[in-house]
Amino acid sequence: MATGSLLGKADSSLVQGAFRSEMANVGRDMGSVYAMQAENVGNLQTAIQDIFYATNKSNNDLYNDVKEKSSLILADIESGTFSDDGSIDLYTNAINDLRNKMKSIPRGKEGEAERAKIRAQLAKMKADTALGEGVITEIATLLKNDQVNMPASTDAMVVFQSILDDKAKREIINGELVYSTKNAQGNIIKLNHNELNKKFIKKDYATESGALKVSSNFSKTGLQGGKYDFNGAVNLYESKMTTENGVLHLINKPFGSMKISFVEALKGGDPKLVGEMIGALNSIGGFDVEGDSRPDKITQANISKLVSTLTNQNDENFNLATTKRVAAAFYADNDGRAQYQKGLDIRSLKQNELNKKNNQKESKNPERLGWQYDKNVSGFDSEHPDENKRTSYRDLGYGELVKNRNSLINKNEFQGNHYVYKFNGKTWQAFYENKFVKNVKGSDIAGWEGLLSPIDVMNGKTVSFFNVGTRSAQNSEKAKEEAPEFPGAIGLNSIKNSSVEQVGVNIQNILSDQFSEDFTIGPVYKTTYSPSQKTNVSRLVKNQIKIIGNNFEKIYNIGPNATVDIAKQITEDFSDYVKPDPLRP
Repeated sequence: MATGSLLGKADSSLVQGAFRSEMANVGRDMGSVYAMQAENVGNLQTAIQDIFYATNKSNNDLYNDVKEKSSLILADIESGTFSDDGSIDLYTNAINDLRNKMKSIPRGKEGEAERAKIRAQLAKMKADTALGEGVITEIATLLKNDQVNMPASTDAMVVFQSILDDKAKREIINGELVYSTKNAQGNIIKLNHNELNKKFIKKDYATESGALKVSSNFSKTGLQGGKYDFNGAVNLYESKMTTENGVLHLINKPFGSMKISFVEALKGGDPKLVGEMIGALNSIGGFDVEGDSRPDKITQANISKLVSTLTNQNDENFNLATTKRVAAAFYADNDGRAQYQKGLDIRSLKQNELNKKNNQKESKNPERLGWQYDKNVSGFDSEHPDENKRTSYRDLGYGELVKNRNSLINKNEFQGNHYVYKFNGKTWQAFYENKFVKNVKGSDIAGWEGLLSPIDVMNGKTVSFFNVGTRSAQNSEKAKEEAPEFPGAIGLNSIKNSSVEQVGVNIQNILSDQFSEDFTIGPVYKTTYSPSQKTNVSRLVKNQIKIIGNNFEKIYNIGPNATVDIAKQITEDFSDYVKPDPLRP
């Protein structure tokens, strides 16, 4: 979702490339400039969602149908049973027509030009017949392996579906087989083999990888405490979109921290972006939606045409440069800014941890756990059998307190100021004058004897920290299990937090600094259909992280779903980034 003003931060070059130069004067606060009634904007946004809900559902059904049938036709081709009888008949009839035409052409120089035309058509047919099966095989293979950018290939998908269903009209035009059918809008689409192949837009992971690296750099800027340069970010994202295929891949796919793609945002997934764009365009007289060089006011009647102009490469008014610039601004305002903020958040967490450590180092008398030399005070047990013992002890030396505190933690018998304390393997017991008095908890002992140190308090501990017994033993075993397998490895204790940011900090602190340079750690989103919004929406998947970088992408469970095996797997996956341990060969 847009977090700032997508168009409001634009400089003159951004705006000139992305709509009209007049928009360069639009300020950061777009409120007054975008003076449109909320009701009208809301109606337009609702119209967008309604229009594209039906389109998206239809496209998804189309893609699933074509992908399934592609697998079937590939099986026929591989087994040698594939045959396009309709096309064969067309070629045969066309060849016979050319032969008959050849007979009517005068011999000698007089008919040489006509004979040359016929020979050229025959040569085209020969090449086309050889090309046809190869094109069908290539397209079907791409679809089977999910390598087609489906939203950008809708027209080609419609034609290919009609070919697979044997419903496409076939005709030979200038020696080439041409398929034709109608799309959902009733427009006729005509494509030969070469055109059909080109219309299938292949996924471009190189462009996506470039954009992810740009986003990752903004995370590093945040980590370093730098400022976010919106216009610089726009330029960087745009520089990665070097081809039309790359642009079409990127605008149809969410990446990084984005929940929806640029196309999905324009189709109603981001009402703020849509309202901002509509208001900005209408405030400067509109946008040339019809392609007649005159600006049109954006209304419910032409909003879908505007979105098509910006996102559909088959639209007659589609302009690649404009789409690149507007999409780049969208990425800068969404993923770039989000990654920068994530870096700032991690920096803040690291700074807090550092401050905490520094506070510990600078705390008074750290070697005494914060206790004074000989002016410390204990608590007391109001139910002590000796009434004279129902009082605090003063002027206690730190040495005695440190010794008793260590005995309590290690479950060793010790003489306190109020009782003698013994641990029987299950619980603590208090004795006075060699007589058993009662079973007690570690927290009771710590309170009576004053064993909660000032540094314990500074670190957020309470007397319950000293509770021991069966649960303590279990916790001890649990702590051993959660510890890393070896120094420098990832342990379960590092990934059992449900916070993506905290787990990210933990992993980055354990592995080498190069890991943070090469990889980003972020949340996981799942796209599902929302009946209320009538479209696909992306929702956060709890207790999971995604690590991306260097052509690597993997999801790991964290929080309550984390296991020792997952911690070991992360260590194994990033073994090259484990810090060297001189004690481990």
